Amino acid sequence: MVTAFDSYKELDPDAKLLGSLKEGLHSEVQSMNPDNFMVRMRLEAVERFQKKVEDYLKSHLDDLVIHRLRMNEQLTPVDLQELEAKLQAIGEKEGETLLSRLLERSGSPSLVHFVRGMVGMDRAAAQSAFSKFLTDRSLTVNQIRFIEMVIEQLTARGVMDLSSLYEPPFSDINSGGPDEVTKTKFS
Repeated sequence: MVTAFDSYKELDPDAKLLGSLKEGLHSEVQSMNPDNFMVRMRLEAVERFQKKVEDYLKSHLDDLVIHRLRMNEQLTPVDLQELEAKLQAIGEKEGETLLSRLLERSGSPSLVHFVRGMVGMDRAAAQSAFSKFLTDRSLTVNQIRFIEMVIEQLTARGVMDLSSLYEPPFSDINSGGPDEVTKTKFS
């Protein structure tokens, strides 16, 4: 940018703008903290890794462990080790560190929670988990709709925070949230 001003001296004949620009840039560079560059580089590396993990998971939905997660099936310790190793391999020699930082950044309590949040839950598996409630003929329309919305969320996101049950769209059914929806009969 400074060299561009040098080639157009007629735009700044007294070189005041150029001097001011050089001074400002010099001051900015001097005040920069090298640690900020390292943090940014690590953050960008984690973001690139996350994209690779997302691509991998979406293209490997038929992988046995990922399939079990989507079907809400119990994973064995070997399954967990295999999943962790596959994801770490995506990051090559930095895979362990990148996966650890990605999980930390996501706020997920576990690798399973993180992965299920990316791949979602199979709709039939979510419906099966709630089948006892869905076949209860004494439920109200609002209660059934509430359960269907939970199934939709699990299918899309794989996981849910309990607090989300007190927010829209759930609170749209009843402003009191699930406590009010379930008051009549829901046991």
